[in-house]
This record gives sequence, structure tokens and C-alpha cells, in this order.
Amino acid sequence: MERIIINLKAYKEGFGEKAVEIAKASREVEEKEGISIGISPSCVDIREVAKITSCYSQHAEPYEFGKYTGKLTLGEVKESKCKGTLLNHSENRISKEKIKETIEKAKALGIKVIVCCETLKEIEEITKLKPDAIAFEVKELIGTKKAISQTFPEEIKKAVEITAKENILLYVGAGIHSKEDVERAISLGAYGILVASSVVKAKDVKKKIEELCSGIKNGLKAKE
Repeated sequence: MERIIINLKAYKEGFGEKAVEIAKASREVEEKEGISIGISPSCVDIREVAKITSCYSQHAEPYEFGKYTGKLTLGEVKESKCKGTLLNHSENRISKEKIKETIEKAKALGIKVIVCCETLKEIEEITKLKPDAIAFEVKELIGTKKAISQTFPEEIKKAVEITAKENILLYVGAGIHSKEDVERAISLGAYGILVASSVVKAKDVKKKIEELCSGIKNGLKAKE
């Protein structure tokens, strides 16, 4: 799976043609740096982004097709050529039962699932449901410049231990905005990072993605 997932949320800077531009920039950096990158755009942009690079929907309902007005279904995600989906982001929390059902249906359809968790307790619970990956994001740090990797390093280490037991990849997010933040996260054992505003609202998106890739490389070297 990708080392960096960029969540475009519903930011105007990451919508429509701008989503396409970010996807193209990430693809160029990926090819140059050799660090895999996925984009998680608005549901209205998933088809276009998926034509360019690895795409993850921001959410999905555990259905294929049918009478589901106003919902983005797993069937639609698959037909749009998305590689996977995020679930349970702090801005779109869902029940444990819905997470379980969605993971099971997604696996049957060959769709990767990254479940967002806010606490170590939640990580322990969700790990048992066997998603492909978990994204550890402390809610109060999201959108700030207080990186989880700098603020809660011991919690990241514990999260790595929990997920490793089930061979589940761990992403970390919330407040990550610099090369140093990324390097620290990877050196602590995280597989990758989940970022949003630090990229989407950057003055130079491509340069910022390159910076984050540098952090990934440095973190991997530190683990050697």
C-alpha cells in the first residue's frame, strides 16, 4: 500500500480541477522519488483521480448498487477504479458494527480499507476486525501544527505493537506538516502517513509532497 495518503477532504483547494492537479503532482513525485502516494478526494472527483493515481474514497457504505440515495457505495467505489477507502475519520465517525460490515464487504470486492482511530483502545478493537490498515489520528491535533509523531511518540510505539500482531499496517496523521514530523513517525515504526491541509493548502503542493517523501526516506534509513 501507499506510504503517503493525502486526504483532500472538502477543501476548495482540493476540489475539481485542483484535485486533478494534486493527483498529477503526486504522481510525478512518486515516479521521481520512488515513494508510493495515494489521494483521497471528494466523492465527485474519485473517477478522475483514479485515472491518474491510486485513489481512496473518503468513505463508503457496505453495499454494491441499489436503493441507496445520497450514499457512496462500495460498488461505486470499485467501479470508479478506486484502490480503497477510508473509514471512520474523526469528521465522519461510524459505528463499530458498520465498520465490521464494510470491511467484510470490501474484502469480497477487493477494496482496501484504512480505518481511522483516535485512541489506543479503539485501535485494539478495530485491529480485531482485520482492516488492511489503521490510521492513528488524535482528534485534537488534526489541522494543527502539533504533530502526533512529536506529541505522542509512546502512543505510536504502542499502536505499532498492537497492529503488528495482526500484520496490519499503521498510518499516523494529525498535525503532520514537516519532513521532520514524517521522519519521526516512520522511525517510530509507522508504515506511512495520512495528511490533509499541510499538502492541500500548501503554496507549492508538489514541493510539499517532495518534502514529505524525503521524510519517509529518512525515517526508513533511521530504522535500518
